[in-house]
Amino acid sequence: MQMKRLSRLLALAWLIFGILFLVGCPGVTPPPDYSPLDQAKFNAAKWLGIYNSQFEDYKSMTANPDTLTEAQKEVLRKKKALLVEIKPALDLYTSYVDQGVVPSPETEQAVLDLINRLQGLATQ
Repeated sequence: MQMKRLSRLLALAWLIFGILFLVGCPGVTPPPDYSPLDQAKFNAAKWLGIYNSQFEDYKSMTANPDTLTEAQKEVLRKKKALLVEIKPALDLYTSYVDQGVVPSPETEQAVLDLINRLQGLATQ
């Protein structure tokens, strides 16, 4: 009984952390004097943080599926599909940045579109 309560509190804490993180992220911008590569590094770190937060939220919510409503399960199915779709694009973007290459605007926009979709699911 105590473990179940702790698990729920942990899931709630992650959910609150995720929401607070997401609310704070859109307004965070790098200084205007960043080089294009520094901007790309900043974006990669920010987007990876959003991805990791959403992935942890997904894991905590699916830890005890018997307590979920069908609507919650449907949102989690969508979130899982989007997390699977985002991972390769985010890894590609990050690998460019790690090699000192500035990703193309099209690559950046594609990753940003996926991140925005993921954040949209977080508000459902």
